[in-house]
Amino acid sequence: RYDDNLEAMRLLDEAHRLDPLYARATALAAWARGQHIVYNWAADIEALRIEGTRLIDAASESIGDDPLALTALATACTLILADLDRAQYFTDRALALDPNQAWAWTRLGFIRVYRGDPEGAIQAFERARRLSPLDPFSFNSFIGMGLANFALGRPADAVELTRRAM
Repeated sequence: RYDDNLEAMRLLDEAHRLDPLYARATALAAWARGQHIVYNWAADIEALRIEGTRLIDAASESIGDDPLALTALATACTLILADLDRAQYFTDRALALDPNQAWAWTRLGFIRVYRGDPEGAIQAFERARRLSPLDPFSFNSFIGMGLANFALGRPADAVELTRRAM
């Protein structure tokens, strides 16, 4: 929700202000800006992109080996910068550290579908769903599988999966 995302940005910005090296908060703050952009909640998209990019760069310098932070950073790189190479790098690191990170598998699914590998994308989305079947963010996997099915020329399946996401 819009108000929840605003509050998340406020709290994450405060965490970043208190500890600029706390990469998880910084990466999540960048991701929250990406959410604001993607859901068309931003009055000034360019200002959010600039701030999100600054946060991505700051988090990248101190990210370490935190799979959740790496995944948040990969998601921010996709949503804010459309930088699939950078997103792939952070996703690969997250999955090397924690192969059971469902969010990272979902992110990998989107990277694959955007890169023209819809079959590989479906495999990644299905793995995310198996790892976290009750995940409140599982709608993302259904959206991604819908995109992948559309790319495979299966529009009826794409519609059904997208409806499941809703």
